[in-house]
Amino acid sequence: MKIIVVYKSKTGFSEQYAKWIQTALNCDIIPLNQLKTLEGYDLVIYGAGLMAGKMNGLKDFKPYIQGQKTIIYATGAISKDATEIVDKIKNDNLSQFGKDVPFYYFEAGLDYDKLGFFSKKMLKMMYNSLKKKTDKTAEEIGMMEAIAHSHNYAKESDILPLIETVKQS
Repeated sequence: MKIIVVYKSKTGFSEQYAKWIQTALNCDIIPLNQLKTLEGYDLVIYGAGLMAGKMNGLKDFKPYIQGQKTIIYATGAISKDATEIVDKIKNDNLSQFGKDVPFYYFEAGLDYDKLGFFSKKMLKMMYNSLKKKTDKTAEEIGMMEAIAHSHNYAKESDILPLIETVKQS
């Protein structure tokens, strides 16, 4: 089976997961901005970071995968244990692909030094908005903790369920 990992990474986390997947599957890898065609591939794995719940580059990626078997992963600063938020991310981003596309969320991190002005400003506004709220839910507290400062929780072992899915297909 010929496999390729396509990724879009702003801060390096999605690229790191893509490289781990490439190594585990001994497959090809390419950043989305260099992609020309997916002809000849049996399976395409796409990964990207999240900003305000939206996967980066997903709209640009979609035209490439008409009729191809695809797996999608997202990376973000939110804990993978925040299942309600992770489910919402999946539903909001994959509704255009149908229910048959396997989805994985990898807790990665946040690197304020690699974010642009707009992204930093947006996260600071979100943090301040949540901070002012008096009756925070557990999810909102988790969100505040996730965006308060730079951190790296990326773990290579997190890719194992995705690798198993590929091996079983």
